[in-house]
Amino acid sequence: MGQLQQRGCKVVLVGDPDQLQPIQAGKPFRDITQNNDTARLTEIRRQKSAWQRMASRDLANGHTEMALQTYADQGAVNKSSDRDQAIMALVDDYVVDCERNDPGTTRLAMAHRRIDVHAINQAIRSARNASGLTKQETLFKTDSGPRAFANGDRILFTRNDEILGVRNGMLGTVTNVGDRQLCVAYMRPAKHR
Repeated sequence: MGQLQQRGCKVVLVGDPDQLQPIQAGKPFRDITQNNDTARLTEIRRQKSAWQRMASRDLANGHTEMALQTYADQGAVNKSSDRDQAIMALVDDYVVDCERNDPGTTRLAMAHRRIDVHAINQAIRSARNASGLTKQETLFKTDSGPRAFANGDRILFTRNDEILGVRNGMLGTVTNVGDRQLCVAYMRPAKHR
């Protein structure tokens, strides 16, 4: 930093050291923020309710138990006695939300293990089929086994692929399903120079 200051340079780094984990050894971003003056965003705008903003601050500060308790106090945590019961409750809520709101609204169901993600996806797909929300499906062979896709499905890319121009964690929307081809719309990441 001293060399840059001597030359009259200004360095602007944007990010969150808790979200941007280094790929290689060391934590340079965290070191820079700890050893130099930094500006921090502290105002939460995404959540409108005071209790939600408080829970978000608790999560950001590593107080997960307190944040979850805040959500529980507001009736926003559901418990189930087993995995299958939890999945069915989630699917029921998903279908009700689709019926009450625009079916095209973004919804997100998450799970820690891939086997649970697949079970949730299959249960939601089955419920959507039963309620007539899913269009024609086509089965494709994937690295995770055979998977059915239909127009409008949201997918998560799980690895970087230079040829396709996708990165692990990017989301896409299925726009066309052919016999042996799946077309997906996604936002291309900016190229780093």
